[in-house]
Amino acid sequence: MWLSGRGVTVCVLLGSATVFVSLWSVSVGDFPIPLDEVTRYLRGDGGQDADFIIGTLRLPRVITGVLVGASLGISGAIFQSLARNPLASPDVIGFTPGAALGAVFTLALWPGSTLRMALGAVIGGMATAAAVYRWPGSGGSGSTGWC
Repeated sequence: MWLSGRGVTVCVLLGSATVFVSLWSVSVGDFPIPLDEVTRYLRGDGGQDADFIIGTLRLPRVITGVLVGASLGISGAIFQSLARNPLASPDVIGFTPGAALGAVFTLALWPGSTLRMALGAVIGGMATAAAVYRWPGSGGSGSTGWC
């Protein structure tokens, strides 16, 4: 079985909490909207005010926040499974400082657009990843025991 009973329970509770917090986040603000009006809007029965405030201002931000959070969680889980270390993260291994060094290096040598600086950060992070991969021994096997 893919998930145990405990895993299913945790996923259901976290999903429910995400839905509740998302609905609450859509309802609060400078112009508070009751939760029942938010749910009416989501069912398609909202008024013109709710259409603008919820549909144009608040709901896209909440959806973006949920999707970005889920993406970061999934990428962290993938990174930890690739490193075979539940404590692994890019900042601990050194990818973040390597990317920052690449961005600063690019900015110092070729000042210009943010695209150029972002490209320098990606190259710096990739160079750090290559160095970390090759450091432990032949082919990144991690046989020296420090990873």
